[in-house]
Amino acid sequence: HRLHPRKGAVRPGSDAHLTIVDPAARRAVRNEDLVAKQPVSPWNTFELTGAPTEVVLRGQIAMRDGKALGEHRGQFVAARPDQPATHNG
Repeated sequence: HRLHPRKGAVRPGSDAHLTIVDPAARRAVRNEDLVAKQPVSPWNTFELTGAPTEVVLRGQIAMRDGKALGEHRGQFVAARPDQPATHNG
């Protein structure tokens, strides 16, 4: 998607977006827990195995134990048309 190396890499100069997952955690999806523009999920009430425990965005903790921390910090990043599209970085 022409965003490498800013996205998709864990190295100096990259955005440092990481998700830490507990593969043994079991959690039911609930619409009231969603932190998204879409207020409902087709997965509402499904119990899933594996859950994120922490999300790091640009080096800052944005979610811990299912709770969003701080302000939303999303940023639009346009693809660079001068780079070829790759799927493996």
